[in-house]
Amino acid sequence: MGGGLALAELADLFRAPEPDPLAGRFATRSGMDLLCEQADPRPSDGLRIELELEQKDDHPATMDRLRVAVAGYCAERIARIEVERAAIRRRGLKELLAGLIFLGLCLAAAALLSASWSGPDWLRTFFSEGLVIVGWIALWHPVDMLFFERLPLLREQRVLQRIQTADIIVLPMSSSGRS
Repeated sequence: MGGGLALAELADLFRAPEPDPLAGRFATRSGMDLLCEQADPRPSDGLRIELELEQKDDHPATMDRLRVAVAGYCAERIARIEVERAAIRRRGLKELLAGLIFLGLCLAAAALLSASWSGPDWLRTFFSEGLVIVGWIALWHPVDMLFFERLPLLREQRVLQRIQTADIIVLPMSSSGRS
């Protein structure tokens, strides 16, 4: 991660700070949210997080508590993401089953329509192919859920795993580091 994350106080790492435009503070997202956006989910060298604080606390107990707090925060969010990914998978499989049944009914209706239609060919083709298209569209959402909806959650989970084991350094805020 390049540069540091500027915070007015250490608690702003876990909660959204109160914006104070007159004091030059405009941030409305927690430091962890900002870290999750900035960190690369791909594992590489160890992640180093530099926190720039207006009031630096060098006390070793504070640093130990900070590391434990970050690890615990990440573990809780990772567990929540696991539950959410499993719920999406369950819903996706249920909807996939319903979609496959609906597609089968549409295909059967299209075949029956093609075999028994006595009107113009173009109208028979219009309705039978329309039924096939509607059947395939019914599969769109379950397939999207199973293959794509979980990807952002997987990315966030990987980022949190990297942050959980990151080397955290607390520095005094530089004059250009105000957020």
